[in-house]
Amino acid sequence: MKQTIPLTIYIRTHNEESRIGAVVKRAKETGAEIIVVDDGSADKTQDVAKEAGAIVYENKWEGSGKQKKFAENVASNQWLLDIDADEILSKKLVLEIKKLFIHPPEPGIFKLNFLIIPPFPKGCLWKNANSDWKCKLYHTDIVRIPDHKAWDQFKVPKGVNPIKLKNPIYHYSFLDISHEIDKMNKTSSVRANANKLKPKSILIFRILFAFPFYFMKKYFKNRMFTAGVYGFACAATIALNRWLKDVKMYEKYLIKKGLNNINDEF
Repeated sequence: MKQTIPLTIYIRTHNEESRIGAVVKRAKETGAEIIVVDDGSADKTQDVAKEAGAIVYENKWEGSGKQKKFAENVASNQWLLDIDADEILSKKLVLEIKKLFIHPPEPGIFKLNFLIIPPFPKGCLWKNANSDWKCKLYHTDIVRIPDHKAWDQFKVPKGVNPIKLKNPIYHYSFLDISHEIDKMNKTSSVRANANKLKPKSILIFRILFAFPFYFMKKYFKNRMFTAGVYGFACAATIALNRWLKDVKMYEKYLIKKGLNNINDEF
């Protein structure tokens, strides 16, 4: 299908040959230009993406925001939709986007609802647990992705009111709990290094007392209790990610003091 609407959907990839084909094919149904920015995958990600109809660019990984910035710069359109290789547009969202661009809207920002499809039980959809509204469909006259190694989400400019689209994106965010833990460990490291170092006293307080609050926020506010025992386990894993960020920041104080170095005093 040739591009028929003034929209570019861009996707960052790394070793995603098993998932990228379905993601590109569904995105292609909107009539948008589909761009895949791959960081040099060792598998057949690039070939699969091309066969599915994407324009593929290889760009060495320099950071999350920088990879998206590259996609913005090679896109043919000013309307952009940012998705990941584990996120697939629902069929109803495809139709909604096509209808939206019959007469392209004025430059602005649209919010989309990301619903998680967990690995267990198979075929399950978390309609309420940890759903997340994200500003992902935007016009470059209004906002751009930050040119940053860690941060890849823009701040909505003052005076701009994002409009919610009705239909969701399905997010296959993790393959099993081990995969989720690996992702959380990497994310906490990136954020600990990217953020300004918090005062030592605050970090100590958070390490000792904040974990239950991180958990309760996910479990109750994000309604992960609706996903049963597995939702409880996933909420705890996500809370661990937030807690590990505090621990990894605190380690920086230990490194400064040299307490992590082996010495011959013992």
